Amino acid sequence: MKIKETLIIAGLLGMPSLGFTQSITINNPGTLIAPDASTEALLAKGRAAYQKPPGARNYKEALSSFTKAENLGSTEAEAWLGIMYLRGNGVPQNNTQAGNLITKAALANNPIGLRFMGILYQSGVVYPQNYETARAYYLKAIALNDANSFGRLGLMYLQGLGVSQDKFSALKLFVQGANGGDAWSAVHAALTYENSIAASKAPALSSATTKPSSTSFPNYPLAFLYYQKAASLGSVFAEYHLGVSYELGRGTQQDYSRALTTYRDASNSGFLPARLALARLYEVGLGAPKNLARAYALYMTAENQGSLAADQHLQQLTGQMTQDERDQGEVLTKTFIARSQSTRTASPSQ
Repeated sequence: MKIKETLIIAGLLGMPSLGFTQSITINNPGTLIAPDASTEALLAKGRAAYQKPPGARNYKEALSSFTKAENLGSTEAEAWLGIMYLRGNGVPQNNTQAGNLITKAALANNPIGLRFMGILYQSGVVYPQNYETARAYYLKAIALNDANSFGRLGLMYLQGLGVSQDKFSALKLFVQGANGGDAWSAVHAALTYENSIAASKAPALSSATTKPSSTSFPNYPLAFLYYQKAASLGSVFAEYHLGVSYELGRGTQQDYSRALTTYRDASNSGFLPARLALARLYEVGLGAPKNLARAYALYMTAENQGSLAADQHLQQLTGQMTQDERDQGEVLTKTFIARSQSTRTASPSQ
């Protein structure tokens, strides 16, 4: 039975007030049934294969695991398969199939399905664009404790999509999502602080032992904390930005050695900007002794990924290298490219 109720975000899940006054009518989310152990194992395997940077995803593994879980009755698997069809990830792109699978999951009150329905209505790709309907689905997913939907709703407030633009409320939603364990929300909280686009009274991470002053913007210390949070949750994008923070001394003490290490970790996960940044540090000798052969190999690997910037760096770098350095660089290039291709197809690293 559909029970209508008015939800105000401040009352959701017993969380601290977010200060919203807009309310909407949605269906009662009902009760979730936890999947059995075998189904959950398949879902975990599928998520591990799919929730990676685009170059590191294993679509074949994700498709196999989600399909098996769907056959066992998993509505979450239907939602993930729907998004794969929407994006053409490992399957032929098919909006109709995507809509059918995601809608089926949402009708079963699966929080992932509800979130993806919000995305469909927000984007207007499968269904006619309707921000109010998108917002309703995000709220329903939030009521089922889907942390990512806090961030999705926050982005609507940040951009003023179907609601009055409210950057302060957007930031608070990003914080709620981050505190719920969502890397995407934590990244957006960091970006908001870093780009000085929100008011100064937003809460800090609940897990932070030190809460830097938030009276001026940009607030790099808080941005750094949220990048740390997102990186700990598996975001390579955040890991790269931690490297930037260490290199520039932005929000933390300048430390070229830690910058290099952080860039290297993100580069090993296939993140192109980190690979270019790592090559640059080796080229100039920051954080480690100058190593033109290694810089050359990293730029060559980035060029193999399609980077035009890498080609420009290579043109400048090769004129500075001895023949021995060039020979060493060629050997390293073969190793790095082989490792990069392995990462793109199978590595679980993010």
